[in-house]
Amino acid sequence: MDKLLFDERILAEYAEVLARPRFALDPADVAEVARQLEADGERVVASPSTAQLADEDDLPFLEVALSGKGRCAGYGQRAALPGRPWVVVLSPRALLQRLEAEQ
Repeated sequence: MDKLLFDERILAEYAEVLARPRFALDPADVAEVARQLEADGERVVASPSTAQLADEDDLPFLEVALSGKGRCAGYGQRAALPGRPWVVVLSPRALLQRLEAEQ
């Protein structure tokens, strides 16, 4: 299985999204997801990109994927990163499922 890449912006995005009421997660569970992502993934120092994306909020995920030269744990739609089929885009729910499977 490919290593999940992340930086502080991605950790913050997942924490914010997973804390939303629709996921009904306890704050301790959200913190555990972040801890597991940090333990199982790879922290990347991302270089800025000048790529133009439909949603500029997706830029951190592309920057991490490009800087880490790997696959990226990304929130959003695959279409957000056109021309980059090697970037795996995971929704928060898919991230939870992947982390559960790796335990």
